[in-house]
Amino acid sequence: MCRRIISIAFVLLFVFMCLQKVNAQHVTGTNYYIDSISGNDANTGLSDATAWQSLSNVNKTAFKPGD
Repeated sequence: MCRRIISIAFVLLFVFMCLQKVNAQHVTGTNYYIDSISGNDANTGLSDATAWQSLSNVNKTAFKPGD
């Protein structure tokens, strides 16, 4: 009986750890940059050096969770 309880506890712990890993993958996202002075709307917006200039690309972009 005691071995069964310990086995069930290990299985539940394993499942919990797997679920935590899955949730952690969804937390990451993409950072987008906007610079009204030095930016350019033809840029990707993915770094300071390639920032967008206006909000028009923001309005056209389909963001994902975490972005």
